[in-house]
This record gives sequence, C-alpha cells and structure tokens, in this order.
Amino acid sequence: MKKITAYVNTTRVHWLVEELQTLGVQEIEVTEYFKPLSQISRFELSCDDHLVENVRTVVHKIGSCGQSADHAFFVYSLESKDGGLKKMYQKYKGENE
Repeated sequence: MKKITAYVNTTRVHWLVEELQTLGVQEIEVTEYFKPLSQISRFELSCDDHLVENVRTVVHKIGSCGQSADHAFFVYSLESKDGGLKKMYQKYKGENE
C-alpha cells in the first residue's frame, strides 16, 4: 500500500478527482492554496502498489496545464519497518521517464 501526495494546478482538480475515481481510488483529500499568481492544490490518497503508475500517469496527463514544472508527484510506503511513511521516490514533470 502506498500514500501518494501530488501538487497540481487548482484549475485541474475536478477532472483529476473524476479520473482517479475511475481508477478505483475512493478516498482523496484535496487542500487548495491560493496566492497571487499561484493556485496550487495538494492531493493526498492511498492506493495499492499496482495502481501507483496508473495514478502517476493520470496526474501527469490531467493535473498538468502544459507548463514546465507545474505539478509534482510523491510516493511513500505505508509499510515501512518503523511504521511511519518512507519516501520512495518523487517524480517531477520533465525528468526522464
């Protein structure tokens, strides 16, 4: 089981939530941050290991407005030995895929 945190442009929230639900993600927490010239939403959700790449693809495809570095994607293990969250990797738009 993995915990995913993604930061995306707030204008993409509605479409992203709908698409994540079609993948089978049922619990999604969205927090929105508004500053002048910046609207960012943080998505937090949990999913099975086999869904991580599908969720990443959806966030990359729908959560982006086409500008470089306009979203971020972080994955944490929920089964670390110490019982806490262990950061597994982070993926930014523009890195080699």
